[in-house]
Parts: sequence; structure tokens; C-alpha cells
Amino acid sequence: MPSRYAFYSANIVILSVITHGELSAEALFGPVDVPSTWHRQALLWKSQIVGAEWQGLVDAIHLTKIWRNDTRDLLLRLPRPDDSIPEPDLSWQISTPPHDQNDGWYTLFPDEDAHFLCDPVIDYYRYAVAPAESMGPSPFAIYRARGTSTSPTYAMLELLSGHAEANAREPGLWNALDEDWNLTARLLRSSAHFDAVVPLGLLGSVMGVEMTTLLFDRIGRGGDDDTMAEAVNLPSVVWGFQQIDIAALDAALRLAEGGGDTDLLDLTFVWSMVDQGKVALSRPDLVKRLRNVALEQGWEP
Repeated sequence: MPSRYAFYSANIVILSVITHGELSAEALFGPVDVPSTWHRQALLWKSQIVGAEWQGLVDAIHLTKIWRNDTRDLLLRLPRPDDSIPEPDLSWQISTPPHDQNDGWYTLFPDEDAHFLCDPVIDYYRYAVAPAESMGPSPFAIYRARGTSTSPTYAMLELLSGHAEANAREPGLWNALDEDWNLTARLLRSSAHFDAVVPLGLLGSVMGVEMTTLLFDRIGRGGDDDTMAEAVNLPSVVWGFQQIDIAALDAALRLAEGGGDTDLLDLTFVWSMVDQGKVALSRPDLVKRLRNVALEQGWEP
């Protein structure tokens, strides 16, 4: 019976699409929760329609996830030659309309279901993202902020792969990093590409001693020094300068020694702000480097 119902209902859907040219899933199922209803129906089809027949069903209908006011729906039509599969719409999946400005975390826990179902696709994705579990939230967590939904795992992989430049225009990419400073700190330590795409003000709510020190440690090492220096915003951290003075001095020296733009991090200003006695005791190497740079620049430390 399940097989008969699966084939019958699948044929009804295909014939309806052919007849109407385009119709919504709500028109088929009525006023129900369309995504979950479609999901259950599709699981039935997949369980009973196998091989080439299943692939034929998938190829017969083009599906688009849409909003009707604040309600999720699906638009079904016949496929066209130029159709492609879009990227997942996380906001649609968590039923949060585009205009919704509420912030928050949404977490999926697919492990038990995937294991029970022996689903090879989900098992593969679970395996692929498993290392991300040690770096922050669940790999399947979604963070919603300022009208955009994103995944910390997606952001992390973009950064570590060096492909984040193409998506730097998307503010939502950074929401999860802004929310989870531990993850951001680990990325600052490990990613050679972080400073190339970090937007100014990203670290606003989490810019503490550790974060500032980490950014200083990246300056003068071949990255985007201008962006990092602006993100650090040295005058704004003067209140806690004694906690970051060694890192700031080291960064300013690297810029000067490497022929970088010393206006980004003025060495004379940094030297005037540090606890010079502490530096002499704890990092005499910095004092030696400072004297050499000062001699070249023509000023007396």
C-alpha cells in the first residue's frame, strides 16, 4: 500500500504542475505547515520510488522556496534548461521572515536521526564538519542577527579556505563571529586570511585585551595592516594600554622595520604610552630594536 500511494501521489503532483504550469505547495496540501508536509511526503516518495524512477521524479519538478507574507511556501513548476540549485536559505529553514530583526541561535541536532536512518548524505556532512565542533557552537547551529542568518561553521570554513573575500559583502557572515569571541579568537590565531576581510567594527562588542593583542600580533606580517590598525583604533584603547603595550610596541616596530605605513601605528606615540621600565625588564629585545629604528628615523627614544 505505501508503494501504491507513493506512486499515485507523485503522479498527481506531476500532473498538477503540468496542468497549471506553476503552482504552490499550499495549493496542493491546503493550509498546513508546507515545509514539514512536503518533507514527509518527499521522504515517503524516496522510500518507495527507487533508482531511475526516483531520479525522474526529482528531475520532473523545479522547486523554489518562497515567502507568502510571513508564511513559508514552495513554488512548483516544470524545469528549464538554465535552472540551478540555489544555496540553502537559512532564514527560510528556521521560519524567520526577512524583515524579522530578532537575534538568536537556532541549533539542529541531526546525529541521532541520521544514525538511525543510515542516511549516507547526512552522515557524510556530519563527518565533513566534525572538526568544527571543537571550535565553537554546534556545526549545525545557525545564528540570526540584524535580519540575516548565517552559520558559524560556514564563516569559519570561508575564512580558513581563503575564499571569504567573495562573501565579505555579506554582513551576516560575521554575525556568529561577533557573537562568539572564543571562535573569533581562534580564527585570528589560525587563519592567514582573517585580516584580509575583517570588517571594521566586527570586534566591537568583544574587543578585549586578548582580541586587541591578537590583532596587534597580525600587524606587520604581510596582511591588511590598514584594516587591522583601524579595527584596533589605538586611541580608543588607551584606557587599558598597560595590558597591551608590549603587543602594540612590537607591532609598531614591525611596521617601521618593514617599511610599512608608520602612520597607521605611530611608534613615537606608542613608546610614549608604554611602561618603559617594564619593557626594558621583560623585553629588552624590543628596546634594542627601538633604538635602531629611532636612529634611522632621527629621533631620540
